[in-house]
Amino acid sequence: MRRVLLYILGAMVLFPSCVGRNGAVVPPETHLVDFTSTKVEADGRTYKVFLNGIPGTTTANHPEYSGTYHEAGGVLQPCSVDNNGVFIEEDSSKGLRAANGPYKMYIVSPAIDKTAIDGTSLSGYMYDRNQEGVYISKLSDVEVSGVYIQDAHGDDCVYDAQSDTLVQHRSRLKVIFACGADIESTTLYSVSLKNIIDKGYYIPAQASFYYEDSDIVDEPLYSSDPKSLVVGEEFDLNVDQYILSMDYSEKTDGGNNRWPLPSLEIKIGESGGKTFTADMGFAFEPQHTYVIRIVINSNYLGLTVDISDWDNGGGGSSSVDGIRRWSFKIPVKDGDNNVVLEWDGDGNTMQGEIV
Repeated sequence: MRRVLLYILGAMVLFPSCVGRNGAVVPPETHLVDFTSTKVEADGRTYKVFLNGIPGTTTANHPEYSGTYHEAGGVLQPCSVDNNGVFIEEDSSKGLRAANGPYKMYIVSPAIDKTAIDGTSLSGYMYDRNQEGVYISKLSDVEVSGVYIQDAHGDDCVYDAQSDTLVQHRSRLKVIFACGADIESTTLYSVSLKNIIDKGYYIPAQASFYYEDSDIVDEPLYSSDPKSLVVGEEFDLNVDQYILSMDYSEKTDGGNNRWPLPSLEIKIGESGGKTFTADMGFAFEPQHTYVIRIVINSNYLGLTVDISDWDNGGGGSSSVDGIRRWSFKIPVKDGDNNVVLEWDGDGNTMQGEIV
């Protein structure tokens, strides 16, 4: 019997490609989807595979199926786990069972259950932005036919571990303050994160977070003694903070921000008399580091954002390969050469380029 293959490299990556098949007997009842022929790099991790039914299709009445697996000698085997996703024993009854039809599929490691969200019909994985979280894949469109998982063309999907990484849905922030080339000196008074979602439930089927208003916080990043810099000098705030990964530039049909818009509030001067607010309406990518460099000049505040992949799932390190850069210039003086004490961005007025 031919079988679906699920290859997982380092137990943290997967993406679909497809090969043709000669057809299969498709029983009408719910049945065990065959993952017994999977190949993985030995790591001992556990995985939970989810299939979500799709509204308007034959699986609309099947909101979710799941199965639990562990790595055993280079293959994935159904197993039971404890509440922390730690392997207990092999158990064929824990494998993925599903009815025929189209689904959205995602995979979670370790194999822990989602948490019901009080007051809603939803469930998700709790993330605290500054703590380690579970690893989750992107959604894939698949169709179950008999013991096979297929793509839209009826081909068996084979996962060959090249992209679509299982990731924590957190992004790392670092901040650097600098005195530009056309002023003699400047003084940093404080920098704060504003309007940040501190914690929330990640809902994989929606690729977004559920949060309460009480979970939106402000947090100072630098509020020590005022730091004076001379021309060309820069100061690393030694910030190691994280933000929940979402597209904060997303708008509603009415043109309003769909999510709380995170921002940096920068105060300069010995007494903090000048305040600049720089909105961060970015699509923050999971497991990427965002190094934000703030440069004060006589006529503008420059904001440069360097983006790079994490080396790993945490630990504060990041790679230096594949860096992308966004640059913005925020006016400090208006057209009449009047000093602007506060620049209020709305996520739409920032002009920049990726270099």
